Amino acid sequence: MENQVPFFVLENLFNFALVTQLGEFPSLLALAYDFFGFGANPKAEPERIFDSNVKHLLDALRSWYLPTTRKALHDGRKKIEAIPRASLLQAAGVKFRMSKSHCLFDIKFSKGVLEIPCFKLFPWTESFLRNIMAFEQSYYRDDSYFIDYIAFLGNLINTRADTKLLIQKGIINIENWLGNDETLANLFNSFGKESGVWKRNIGFCSVRQDLKAYCITPWHKWKVSMKRDSMSKKKLQV
Repeated sequence: MENQVPFFVLENLFNFALVTQLGEFPSLLALAYDFFGFGANPKAEPERIFDSNVKHLLDALRSWYLPTTRKALHDGRKKIEAIPRASLLQAAGVKFRMSKSHCLFDIKFSKGVLEIPCFKLFPWTESFLRNIMAFEQSYYRDDSYFIDYIAFLGNLINTRADTKLLIQKGIINIENWLGNDETLANLFNSFGKESGVWKRNIGFCSVRQDLKAYCITPWHKWKVSMKRDSMSKKKLQV
């Protein structure tokens, strides 16, 4: 993050080198979006995509991932507790489903189903996340979408069993990544420790609260236990 060149410097160099020489030419942000924006929110508003007031390219890249509708902040005075990891949530009756949404932050929990958009990992993903989290800590402490998103996934992913569950459900895609399920668990464990105290985004906070309330309801665990016992009896009969 410290090595980011101010965007106005890049834009001036770009305009001098190309636009003044070649005439009509796509803007620097438009070209950057075509090159870097393949994982961004496809519903991002054009004015946000091509906003030349961004601090640098990392700032632009972050803005391209943000949801179309921004939510209010959570009251920072209220304590936000960590949610159980994925395998424990499943044991409590929570079902995992890959969301069809292309916005990473569009996480929803309703009627016992936790929907999370697919997160594709690449060899450069760790470096990108660490840089953008450091950037949010410096400039967007009260609007920290990535920090809160990574903290949420960090709660879900603690062991290999958790990573296998999320990979199986299509929520995590490591097809183009160089690590395995164990290194993925270690990665998100380290992210969780680094992002610890934020959790200010109300979207993630409300999902956390709903999950906690669901898990402490005994009936949901009983349903899972009864279903497991029923399946065991059927296997014995066979």
